[in-house]
Amino acid sequence: MEQKKYPATRTVHWPSGPVDACDEHAKQLVGLSNFLGAHVGVTAAAEGAECANCVNNAKAHNVKVRG
Repeated sequence: MEQKKYPATRTVHWPSGPVDACDEHAKQLVGLSNFLGAHVGVTAAAEGAECANCVNNAKAHNVKVRG
């Protein structure tokens, strides 16, 4: 299996749908949902999942993203 550049360890079940995230981004999403008064669940990410926030951050900073 190919090693992901931004591996996700958690899936945050956001009201709009699941978001694969690294530990740091999962904590940030949970904090944001608490601030907004929403409840989110957090589970282990599927094997091979990639952190959506890390990927988007890399794209925003013009870093070449594999895939």
